[in-house]
Amino acid sequence: MKYIITKTKPFEQYFGQSDPQFYCRDLYTLFDLSCIEIAEPLFDTIYPLIPAGFEEISEDEAKYGSWFFSEIRETVKILDVNSGMDDTMALPETSKILYTIPENVKIFVRNFMYRFAKEIIESEYNFRFKYLRDTSELEQASWSIQEHEAKEWLEFNGENGHVTPFLDYLALEQDINKTELANKILTNAEAWADKLSKMLVEYKILLKQFKNANTIWDMNILYEKYFGIMVPAKQAQEMGLQDEHGIRIVSIDGIVYEDRNNAAFGHKLNF
Repeated sequence: MKYIITKTKPFEQYFGQSDPQFYCRDLYTLFDLSCIEIAEPLFDTIYPLIPAGFEEISEDEAKYGSWFFSEIRETVKILDVNSGMDDTMALPETSKILYTIPENVKIFVRNFMYRFAKEIIESEYNFRFKYLRDTSELEQASWSIQEHEAKEWLEFNGENGHVTPFLDYLALEQDINKTELANKILTNAEAWADKLSKMLVEYKILLKQFKNANTIWDMNILYEKYFGIMVPAKQAQEMGLQDEHGIRIVSIDGIVYEDRNNAAFGHKLNF
């Protein structure tokens, strides 16, 4: 079996296959991404057709991460394997047993949450990059040629065998002076570089925060801050974010208010 975090939609048609060679199961879903357990023969067949990237994780990360995602309690109730039921069913209390989560399992869960966050962030910034580019891949591929020829023209003016065929074509097509066009290209190139570098810095800073979060507790805080997924009730109470009645609260200038309509909540990206 392989365990991957990737876009959900391309795999939906394979969920629930009875043939072991084509086994594919959604273990955990968040936004438009899933942690998927998939038979290697099926994966080897379809992965060239996947329209998005994927993050491969270990079986332990997938299993424990999907079971105990965001869990901060030391002891929880889990399925009794001798109950005759499976974890896809609505489980009665009689089919559950107490389980104390060991430290190595907490590490698997933390790693799972980081890898999931990494895919969420990368997926969003890939989308933002395409929006920022706002042109075809072929057109973007020409930008480096345009910049190179613009610099070459401004430095050598076509002397000593320095030719600028693409710049010549663009100047003729746009009916514009080559020097004017070259300066315009370099101005646009600098503006593009500034926007791209700003986006890269934002991306790196955000990803580093998740990478440096060493516990499930810390991960939960970041998931609430950036993904709108509220920390578990127990953690919220311990952080002073929830009262004894289960209502989220916020303190402003020493006065406590209900925090029912926080715009950051609700499984939405806040970055």
